Amino acid sequence: MRTVLLNIVSCLGCTALVLTQQPHLPATPLFLITENNKVGYIDKEGKVALPAIYLNGGEFSEGLAPVRTKGRYGFIDATGRWVISPKFDWAGSFTNGLAIVYEAGQPYFIDHAGNSPFPCNYIVICPFSYGVARVKFASGKMGLIDRNGRLVIDTIYDQIGDFHDGLSIVETRNSKKEWKSGVIDTMGLVVVKPGIYTVINVFKDGYAVVEGKGGETTGLIDRKGRLLFSRPFKNDVYIDAKAFGNGIGTINLSALGKSYPGYIDTHDQLLLHDSTVKDLRPFGSGRAFIKREDDQFCMIDTRMQTVGTIKFSDVNEQGFINGYALVRTAEGWGIVDTNARFVARPAYDEIDEAGFKNGLLKVMIHEKLSFVNTEGKIVWQSKISTSENNTTAVPPVLSDLNVDHMMRGYFYAYSSPGKTEEEIRGGGWAISHNFPQKLSDKRFEADSLSITIDTHTTDTFARSYNGFPVYVANTAKDTCQFHAQDSRLYMQMQALDGKGNWKAIDYLPSSWCGNSYHVVSLEPGAYWKFVIPKFEGDIRTKLRIELQYIDALYPEKNKVIYSNVVDGTINPAQFWNRQQYYPQGIMDPYND
Repeated sequence: MRTVLLNIVSCLGCTALVLTQQPHLPATPLFLITENNKVGYIDKEGKVALPAIYLNGGEFSEGLAPVRTKGRYGFIDATGRWVISPKFDWAGSFTNGLAIVYEAGQPYFIDHAGNSPFPCNYIVICPFSYGVARVKFASGKMGLIDRNGRLVIDTIYDQIGDFHDGLSIVETRNSKKEWKSGVIDTMGLVVVKPGIYTVINVFKDGYAVVEGKGGETTGLIDRKGRLLFSRPFKNDVYIDAKAFGNGIGTINLSALGKSYPGYIDTHDQLLLHDSTVKDLRPFGSGRAFIKREDDQFCMIDTRMQTVGTIKFSDVNEQGFINGYALVRTAEGWGIVDTNARFVARPAYDEIDEAGFKNGLLKVMIHEKLSFVNTEGKIVWQSKISTSENNTTAVPPVLSDLNVDHMMRGYFYAYSSPGKTEEEIRGGGWAISHNFPQKLSDKRFEADSLSITIDTHTTDTFARSYNGFPVYVANTAKDTCQFHAQDSRLYMQMQALDGKGNWKAIDYLPSSWCGNSYHVVSLEPGAYWKFVIPKFEGDIRTKLRIELQYIDALYPEKNKVIYSNVVDGTINPAQFWNRQQYYPQGIMDPYND
């Protein structure tokens, strides 16, 4: 859980849902909890409504929750009764009466009865928003469908972004592979023709910040695509991409060689021009936050006047959303309203980005998942710390790894240490300390590069799961070289699918940073050791590992070797489901 507040959609005094609108809607909302690597649900009072017996699951929505007890997902109601039987590789929660499910890697929509309302022959589908859903075709192009499955837009755009204020940023790419951005509405009508602006940021409150061709100007457009004003991008003065809220946006200013942020309105009038301001947050709900030279944030209104006397050491990047903002003091994170009053006292390590939902707030207290009510009382708390660094926690009982997604490449290795840091590093921004070890026995095939999965010996994977050791050994006379990505070898586990084809069940992420790519070496008479998880799943299959290495005669090419084949079990979603990746910071070069 990250300490961000992207979308507080329900806080104190949330509106009750009408029971007759959704047939399965429970009278009491249920909340997802995690215990011993399984999920369950509690009620608003913190009492366990459904024990943590599910291997994975999603939030209750419209009275149903997607869960799995074995390898496949179904939907249960608030009593734990299966309403839609488990037959899906993966399933998401219901929104607007429909849920996205996958079978054999193919996505489609289902209704509350588990029926598909229309054919869905797309490789990617997104939840409905503003009455339309974004879909991707096998060609890689994107389109829009309505709630009857009819195409609103066919294969026109290479990318269609999320809808905000009923508008979406779209992108096309010409024969020269140059990207052009535009704007469409939910009917597919063009609001801004692609190519007029180099960059178009998302709309908020009817406005979007744009960059002119070549990035020479920044300006503001309204929801009809009209350019309200623009400013030259020079002397470090430009309209910030932070969204306009309450008709007020952020601008970067400069004076006497010093750069600092300020506020501007939709008529290009400066509202705050103060070089003592070091940082600020965008406006929302008529409020914003500014940080001055004391390194503390204070709340302000649209007249740039201070609201309240409390100061904050940090404020969520989005500022106010729906009347509430996540803030931090010396005591921890909390939530304030527009009067600078705490509705959740600052006492938490982290706070869920959704804020209060149906009267409870999900937080982290001393590295334990907890739920707190509007009075600040802890109604439920995990017994186990989530920290991997917690050395005082009771060692977990090892189990087999039961997942419903592809693993992200985890075979890290490095060359033998050199005399200098530069020799050790050799490239890549992440150094592995898995250095080559000297061979001391003859169990590996002679005069070769080999991979061996040792299922006769048990090991520990990721500190929590049963695993098997894997050895990459070089018994040849020459050094073997391998392309690597921040010490990650091009090495993947594969499994046999139902048609007898070998398919990868983990993936190698891509990096935009050229420094991520380098070469590592394994000298003769040396080996690397790795550990793979022992998977638990519904499908009995065969497993093996593929490894790419550099062809000594043709260095621009890679050769491939495979390990021995072993028996195993996996779940169907491991063949295709890549989990969403969250970068760890602005220097994190990975995007998947």
